[in-house]
Amino acid sequence: DGALICIGVPSGPRLPAGNYLKSCEGCHLQEGDQLLSCSHCKAPGGLQRVSSYQLALCPVPGRLENWNGVLNCLGLLSGPAVPGGAFRESCQGCRLESSETGQGQVLTCSHCRAADGRQKPSSLALAGCPDPAQMLQNRDGSLICGQ
Repeated sequence: DGALICIGVPSGPRLPAGNYLKSCEGCHLQEGDQLLSCSHCKAPGGLQRVSSYQLALCPVPGRLENWNGVLNCLGLLSGPAVPGGAFRESCQGCRLESSETGQGQVLTCSHCRAADGRQKPSSLALAGCPDPAQMLQNRDGSLICGQ
């Protein structure tokens, strides 16, 4: 297909465990061992991408994995009483909190996957969502109440 890829790119010592080690090469710890940076993570279409991840954002029991060429943290637990819904397939580290304004509950997730594969935090007040278990969704890394 004409794509040129590199293989056998060495990685540094003391890397955190995770499945990313099977599909990412050229990985090194930087910024006082707080940032994992990989120069060659396998992506769709036989491509390779540069990806990095702040290790503090992936606490135990989270584990780092390569998701289409982007380092992601998977396996984070959600709190009790978090509603079900399609968002749970791509959001994790979710919890229900009381609204600061006293207007009901707020769903907050620490890791919602965006269209580019990166993870970001998102929150949504549930007061305006009539059926959270059926209507909550992740749209490009943001929690929404929709059809």
